[in-house]
Amino acid sequence: MSAASKERRPESPRSTVWGAASYSECAICLQAYEPGKALKLLSCSHAYHRKCIDLWHCAQPGSKTCPLCLRSVTAVVLIHLGAHYCEQE
Repeated sequence: MSAASKERRPESPRSTVWGAASYSECAICLQAYEPGKALKLLSCSHAYHRKCIDLWHCAQPGSKTCPLCLRSVTAVVLIHLGAHYCEQE
């Protein structure tokens, strides 16, 4: 095993959220999604921790956008993750 591969962070399981792309962590706080936590799924299909996206949108004047794709947010769905949300690749 090379030194670079030993130093890399182990890959965490990716979450598959209804209608969303597959991500292992919140793009705002960079913490892994965990069972039992609430996520918000935006109209662009990007999901974030509920508290993270709420703070992001509170800091934005005017219309709200997605931190990743910068599209205007037209709808938000609150999703509570159960223990079954993770999939091993």
